[in-house]
Amino acid sequence: MSGSLSASRPRLSRAESQAHTRERLITTAMDLFLADGYAGTSLGKVAEAAGYSKGAVYSNFLNKDELCMAVLDRIRANKDTSLIEAMDSVDDPESLLRAFVSWWRQTVSDKTWMVLETEYLTHARGDAGLRRAVTERGAEVHRTLSKLLTTYLDRCGIDLPIPPETAVTALFGMAIGLGLLHSVDGETDLDALPAVARALVNAGKPDGTRPRTADPGAPLP
Repeated sequence: MSGSLSASRPRLSRAESQAHTRERLITTAMDLFLADGYAGTSLGKVAEAAGYSKGAVYSNFLNKDELCMAVLDRIRANKDTSLIEAMDSVDDPESLLRAFVSWWRQTVSDKTWMVLETEYLTHARGDAGLRRAVTERGAEVHRTLSKLLTTYLDRCGIDLPIPPETAVTALFGMAIGLGLLHSVDGETDLDALPAVARALVNAGKPDGTRPRTADPGAPLP
C-alpha cells in the first residue's frame, strides 16, 4: 500500500525541493530567532529543528546574518500585508486613524519581533557589508510605506504639514522605539504614537473639517 502511495506522488524537481527546504528553514528560523533572539540562535539549532543537516542550511544561506535577514524580510512583508488589509476601506480621516490604531495595537503586541529588529540592527553596526544590506532593505521598506501613506492621504483628502516620507520616518522610528520600551516596561504609553498620528492628520484636514474641541493627543477607542 505504502509503495503504491509513494509511487503515485509526483517527485519534486530539484528547484522545487530546494525551495521547499529553504521555506522550511526560514519558517523554523523565524520561530527560533523570535524565541531566543539573534545571539541565542545558531545555524546548528535551526538545522536540527528543521530536520536537516547544517550543510543544507549553508546550501541556501551564506551565514546566520543572511538567514536572519530572510526571516526579517518575511516578517516585514507580513506586517505590510496586515497594514494594507487594515487600510483597505479607509475613505475619511477618522477611518484612516481607526485603521492605523488597530494595526498599531496588533503590531506592538508582537514584542519578540521588535526586540529581534533592534538586536539585528545593533549587530549590523559592526559589519560594513551588513550595514549596507540593512540600509538597502530599510530604504525599500520606507519607499513602500511612503507610497501607501500617500495613497491613503490622497483618498482621505489630507495634506500633512510635513512630507509623507518624513512622517513615515518619524512614525516608523517611534514605533520601533516604543515597541522596544514596551518589551521592557509594560507601562510604556503606547497611545503616544496614535496621538502623534492624530495630531498630524488633524493638522492636514481641509479647512472647516477639523474638530473644534477634539484633543489632538486623545487616544482613539
